[in-house]
Amino acid sequence: MNFIATLLYTIGWVCIASGIILGYFNHLPNVPGMEEASFVTFVTHVFVGVVSGILMFGFAEIVKLLDEQKRIQKEVLREISNMKQGLIEEVRKINNLYRS
Repeated sequence: MNFIATLLYTIGWVCIASGIILGYFNHLPNVPGMEEASFVTFVTHVFVGVVSGILMFGFAEIVKLLDEQKRIQKEVLREISNMKQGLIEEVRKINNLYRS
């Protein structure tokens, strides 16, 4: 896999994990007078982490597909170039036959 795609997948997983971890630690009662844990804070952090991670997965998939297309196009270009060289040689042979 492409290095950039791998890096984006890794960043996606880090976003998801950090969203869960930050959500857990930020939902705990840490303000004086706050007696209950805030579930909304936890869900918000997790949601943002998951959405960010999914976006990174999407970008990674796009990069991976573009890299695959580039590889395929290079192969096709190489095949066309080989075919062109073969046709040029055949035309030269035919021209030599008609000249003699």
